[in-house]
Formats: sequence, C-alpha cells, structure tokens
Amino acid sequence: MIRRVVVAAIAATAISVVSATPSVAATRQPDYWTRADTAGPGANAYNTFYAVNDRGDAVGGFSSDVQGGPLIRYAGHPAQRISGSPIDGWFADINNAGVAVGSGFDAGFHYVSYAYDHGLVTELGDGQAQSINDAGTVLLNVYRYDSDAGMDLSAPELRAPNGPRSSLPYAGWTSAAGLDVSNTGWVVGAVVDANNKATAARWSPDGTLQLLATPKGYDEAVALHGNSRGDAVGAALTADRQSIVAVEWRNGEARVLNPPGTFAEARSINDNGTAVGIYVDAAFNVHAVAWQNGTTQYVDDFVTNPTAAVHQLNDISNNGTLASESADQATASVYLPHNGLFVRVTPGQAPVGNATGLDVRIPLENQLLTGHLTAYPGAHSLLDVRFVSPTASLRLPPLP
Repeated sequence: MIRRVVVAAIAATAISVVSATPSVAATRQPDYWTRADTAGPGANAYNTFYAVNDRGDAVGGFSSDVQGGPLIRYAGHPAQRISGSPIDGWFADINNAGVAVGSGFDAGFHYVSYAYDHGLVTELGDGQAQSINDAGTVLLNVYRYDSDAGMDLSAPELRAPNGPRSSLPYAGWTSAAGLDVSNTGWVVGAVVDANNKATAARWSPDGTLQLLATPKGYDEAVALHGNSRGDAVGAALTADRQSIVAVEWRNGEARVLNPPGTFAEARSINDNGTAVGIYVDAAFNVHAVAWQNGTTQYVDDFVTNPTAAVHQLNDISNNGTLASESADQATASVYLPHNGLFVRVTPGQAPVGNATGLDVRIPLENQLLTGHLTAYPGAHSLLDVRFVSPTASLRLPPLP
C-alpha cells in the first residue's frame, strides 16, 4: 500500500511507533517492512538475493576473491553459502514450497541446471534455469552454437514437474529467452532478431508467442518478470544505450514508470500489481522503489530497522516480501511485510511515517511520550506537532 510520507524536525532515537488505537488492516500492499536477514558484507565479497517467496525464503548468489556459489536463506535460519558440483553457480528463483532452481557449469563450461529442495539436489539437465512456479514447472534457456551467427543462441524451454521438456516457439526470430514463469503458466522474456535487437515478449499458458510493445522513443525492450494475470515489467533502452527506463506491460500495453531525465529498471511484479526495482533520480541518487498504479514509493523510507539504505529491489512476493541488494552489491537482505502504521525517527533527521493524523506512543530517552502528529496531505512536512493526551480518533489519508 502506498502511503504519504510524514516528516518533521524531531530528533530522537530510531523507533517503531505503536498506534494508540487498534491497528489498521492493509487492503492492498504492506504499509512497511522490517529487515529479517542479511548476507554479507565481507571483504571483497558480492552477495545478492534474486528471488523471495511468501515465507521469506530467498535465493541468489555470492562471490569473493577465493570462491563463489549459490546463496540461500530459509525463513528462520541464517543465509547459507553452498558449494560443490553441480552447485557452483547461483540460484535464480524459489517457489512457495521452498524449492530453488539454479545453474552451474559442467567440465566443458556448458550450463547445467538443478533444483535444490532443503538440501536435496536434483539435476535438471542442460540449460540455464531461470524460474520455477508453485506447480514445480521450471523455465530454462538452452544454448546451442549457431555456425552462421558464430555464437551461442538461446531457446526457452519448460520442464514439467515430472521431467518432460517442451520448447516455446519463436518462429521468425534468431533467438529467444524466457526469464520468468508465473503460477498460471505465463512466460515473459524477449525475442531477438538478426541484428541482435531485443523485443519484449510473453508466451501465454498455451504456448502462443505475443510481442509486447516497445515504448515510443526506445529501441528495444526486455520483460524481466511477470505475474499470474499476464502483466509484465522490465526495461527499455534507447538505440545509443544512454537511457534506460522501467516499463510495465498491462493488457499488452507499455507504460514507462519513471519520469524523463531519470534511469530505472523494474525487476519484479506480484499478483497485486506492485512492481519493484531500482531508480536513479536526476541527481544520480540510487533508490529502491515500488510502483503501483503509477505511484512511485521510495521503499527506503518504509523500513523500520535499516542497517543501510535499501538500494536495489530484485523481487517482491505476492504478500509483499522483498529481496534486495545494496548499491555496491556487497549485502543481500530480506524484508518482511507488515500492515498498519509506523513512524521511524532517526537522530538528527526528520521522522518518516505513513499516515497523516496519527496517535502514537514514542519511547524517547527512556520516557514514554504519548502524542498526536498532524500533517497536511501533500505538504511533505509535519506542520503541527502536539504531544498531548491521546485521542480516540485515527485519521488516515485516502488510498491513492
């Protein structure tokens, strides 16, 4: 749920605020998040979570000067780095049963894929595993050398839960890549022509190829993730590669999510229609963002216990759980969703919250202050701060 930000010039200890009235249930997306687990940082190390499920299980990869491999975090347990053939690459996705898929390399440096189910490894054969849905269907890209092109070209395949594979069509195109399969069987990705130009595409549950429109003024596009409704998100590039924008495709129509003069990439969309990704503003500040119904939310402002800024979001589950990595890719984190109201106060900074007119109790210097915060919608500043006896009313801003 996208809420307005409440800010004011109050310096205090970092807190989560408890409402003085009953909690308010969210009707769409979470109101705020708490950091559940972090992998890294380490000396000269890279850690990332690419995907997360509703339980908070997350997968990705790690690398350092001396080793690398898959990274997995099962809810309630610390993140684990796994190594050993064939698990020597990375995990790409995890479903709600906790089954992860990933890829490594054989002795000839060809892709091989595997599934990992709480320690049980199943080899899936050649190809690069990209995604697994809750039914256990795995999306892979298989690479074959093309002598005319002088390079390996990819072709997407689906592996059924019981093992058989089927190819996805891309007639009339040089190659294709599938990047995500939803729980209803929609596949999103891209097709590539002879000039190596990508066009965003999706395959319907019956396997029919559908091209997705490239936004006006952009040269090519890729759909990175989709949901069960067939919506997709991704990115579009200009011909000179100097501009990249986040794109959402709904009912096959493209919409650019970030304003002119900025850069962005939408990396995931859930069944509620909330997309997440990375956004670089006109001053080149990097933000983790969520988009819903055309509204942009800086997720950094809605994390109650940050250890550092949340700079890149790679995935959002259907219940709003987030998978992220830091700007320098040294730290990977999982953020769990919550419904209700909060205000975060950091020493020397203005408090950040998600309601206008909020009755709160704030632990401040070992004292419990009870008060009422009043702000005016759209002002982005706390114009009236009164610590008085709590009232019985709780006023929320209208949903956007």
